Amino acid sequence: ADRFNASLSPVLNQSVGGPESFYLYQVGVMASANYWLTDHLLVDGSVFGNLANNYDKFTYNGAPADSSLPRVRTHIRDYVDNNVYVNNLQANYMHYLGNGFYGQVYGGYLETMYGGVGGELLYRPLDSDWAFGVDANYVKQRDWDNMMQFTDYNAKVGNLTAYWRPAFFNHQVLVKASVGQYLAEDKGATLDVSRQFDSGVIVGAYATKTNVSAEEYGEGDFTKGFYISIPMDLFTASPTRGRAQVNWTPLTRDGGQMLGRKYQLYDMTTDRDKDFR
Repeated sequence: ADRFNASLSPVLNQSVGGPESFYLYQVGVMASANYWLTDHLLVDGSVFGNLANNYDKFTYNGAPADSSLPRVRTHIRDYVDNNVYVNNLQANYMHYLGNGFYGQVYGGYLETMYGGVGGELLYRPLDSDWAFGVDANYVKQRDWDNMMQFTDYNAKVGNLTAYWRPAFFNHQVLVKASVGQYLAEDKGATLDVSRQFDSGVIVGAYATKTNVSAEEYGEGDFTKGFYISIPMDLFTASPTRGRAQVNWTPLTRDGGQMLGRKYQLYDMTTDRDKDFR
């Protein structure tokens, strides 16, 4: 496989139904590149360029006064003020450990709002419909005024996850159920169901409920969303690894927020192009 990959992909993030504005959107372009320094060590970076957004209408100033939830996602308007920023810049060390076990450790700027270090272990027996994984991370919130720096907020986040691809859907449906601790250090569970079509298009939906009460969570009661991922191959003559992303979240709130991890072992071991040693 190629050691170096680069791609340019469109991104559409949408948030609907908040009291601030009925429809919030951000359209942009993600330029990504990664390079396998060795068979096990991957370095990866991406830069996001904003084309248009209306997040200036997002006036949410935190949960109700009696809420103990830190603002782990609702500073989104402040981040969106940056027209160009490093979305992620990280190194991942991955290894097949034998007997169906895979492992990785990673560190760097992991997603738009958080950076830190983490590790993941996956048990995925060959040709099984099931897999089980655990990840643990220590992250700090990135500073929206200077995206290469951090705020004082830090969190320990992690999940136990079960993966199931039922044979009766021709293994095209993936059910992920996880329990763990989220970015506000609230604890709960997430169910994510997605379908991959023959074209490579993935459509999915998720819901998360944590030990944050509906009152404390604020409007919306719990976290949920919908996403579509479209391989750019469908639009270009030359092969590319880029994927257009469309994300739809009814509300951006602070409870039940997962850390964005770009490289997850289940996906890496599903992508048979990857020579995973």
